[in-house]
Amino acid sequence: GEVPTVAAFIDDWLAGRRPSLRDSTWESYRDTLTGRVVPRLGALRLDRVTAKHVADMLADLEAHGGRHRHRGQRLSTTSVKYTLNILNLALNDAVKRGLVSRNVCALVDRPRAAKPEMRWWSVDEARRFLDHAKDDRYAALWTLALTTRMRRGELPRVEMAGHRLRGGQARRAPDARHRRPSDPVE
Repeated sequence: GEVPTVAAFIDDWLAGRRPSLRDSTWESYRDTLTGRVVPRLGALRLDRVTAKHVADMLADLEAHGGRHRHRGQRLSTTSVKYTLNILNLALNDAVKRGLVSRNVCALVDRPRAAKPEMRWWSVDEARRFLDHAKDDRYAALWTLALTTRMRRGELPRVEMAGHRLRGGQARRAPDARHRRPSDPVE
């Protein structure tokens, strides 16, 4: 049979996926494909889509956004990756149906988000924060976070490791191995 255009294939693919998806998922797929992919690739025959077409589409989405964006407002890297993931799902089905010999999405580099520059608080900013948080139930934890080199993932483990945060002070609770049977359990 004749190979459909990207737009015709996407319409057919969405119709076929509708019964197996939640409404919100199907609507998200539809909005993503019809708003971002079809305007850029829809007129191409499905078997003529190349990795360069997909890569150029992703670059355009990052630079200019999709149909629901104001022109010039870029899409987040997460939204661009989501678009590629949904197109990848559709093209995997196109391969299974024998409409294309390979999924060109597999040949495209995934977009990577630039890491935001870390900004450290000044001593005055840290003091103001601690002063503002002094009555917070986690005040001792905030102090610990700002005055030690503990990483964010280590802080929740403080209490689990036998430390207790009470009355604005962090103190080590007795280890169960060294507790006498008469010692109260905290």
